[in-house]
Amino acid sequence: MPNALTPSPEPKSRLEKFKSAVKDWRLLTGLGFWGVNFFKQPLRSWLYELIDFIGNAQMVSENFTKVIDFFLVSKWGNLVFILSGLGLIFSYAYSKRGSDGQATPDPVLTHPQSLVQENQAPLKITTTLLQEMEKYLEIKKLEPNLQTKGAVTVDVHQDEEGAIVFGNSASNKTFSALVVKYHNNDQVRSKSVPSRKVGGIEEVSAEITFSRLDKYSTLKIQRGAWLSEKDSRVSFRVNDTYNLIIATIEEDEPHEPTVSAIRRDYDTPYKGNIPTREELHGDLISVTVRLIAEAESKTVAIFKYILEISREPEIKLELQDAKYWVWLRLQKFTVEGLGFSDRLTEGENEEKLAEEVHAWETEAADFIGKHIGGSQKTSFLDARPTIEQALRQEPQLSRTMLPRPHNPFALSNARLQDSLKARTDYLRQLENNLH
Repeated sequence: MPNALTPSPEPKSRLEKFKSAVKDWRLLTGLGFWGVNFFKQPLRSWLYELIDFIGNAQMVSENFTKVIDFFLVSKWGNLVFILSGLGLIFSYAYSKRGSDGQATPDPVLTHPQSLVQENQAPLKITTTLLQEMEKYLEIKKLEPNLQTKGAVTVDVHQDEEGAIVFGNSASNKTFSALVVKYHNNDQVRSKSVPSRKVGGIEEVSAEITFSRLDKYSTLKIQRGAWLSEKDSRVSFRVNDTYNLIIATIEEDEPHEPTVSAIRRDYDTPYKGNIPTREELHGDLISVTVRLIAEAESKTVAIFKYILEISREPEIKLELQDAKYWVWLRLQKFTVEGLGFSDRLTEGENEEKLAEEVHAWETEAADFIGKHIGGSQKTSFLDARPTIEQALRQEPQLSRTMLPRPHNPFALSNARLQDSLKARTDYLRQLENNLH
């Protein structure tokens, strides 16, 4: 039975076989002629001396002399000698090559099970041996292509075995759950990643980290809960989709509704991984989901979100991609800045508007520093002219249409509208960098 890891060589055409045979024959013929011409005279002299030493009769010596002269002097003798030598050389060379003209592969790499003799323990395939096999056989392991398909709130209930299951139940309490869909997409659509085949991945668990943005508080769930799954690990085949529970909303009369994360990293000898609630506090929470292939001890994918919790008049959960959430907030600050410029254009007094502009600048700078970086925050605040310079109407360099080409700059008083434009332009630059 052929080994599944052994590649089947492509059959050669008759023309390729003929070219290979002619190439080998030309090489071996040249070697044969060179060998005969080089060793002919020494071999002839040595055989004559041998005959003289062992020959007891003149007739015997003369007969052997005729044979030697036939093989080493006459053309026909040379031809027979050359053909015999070529036959030996060609037989040796052919024994070192396969019947298809290719070098015989190493049996250790193509058939590692051949190292295991009868009544012996199975061969332990080490990492080094496996890497050599992959290199020789050009084995490329197919990697998964896990993608998020958005978040949705659904009605769920907890069944008798403890798993949180999709849908309503007549016997068990129904509550709401915010879930994220993860899909092992067979189509790789990315400009930075070349097209490739997609494989599956086994025993994937989800590590979820919740971090409040208003204060330092972190909650880590080692293994989250997959919707309608008994185990805390799932296997993604190609085009499989699973739903990960991010948070739940549950009401226990007469208490207020609570928002909770679900952990399934506690094992019990009776029920296995039972869901455990961890209440989430705060209104703005950073959520990081790390999908881990436990069988291979590696991280498959990392997704970052922002969870917004509205508690009045009723609890609502909204989960967005972290980059998209930052981009929306930058766009909101840009629109507000442009609104101040419109009000100044309509004739509103700069001094009356200064307090609102200062508050807007401070809020935007704090947001940039927290979610993008400290250097970007500094660049935003240092954009010229600053708001203070505009309010003091300090002179600034500006281009004018002067007729003198040697002096293309002139001094003008800074205005609040110039300061707003410098900041909204920088906000637009940050928005473009997030794409």
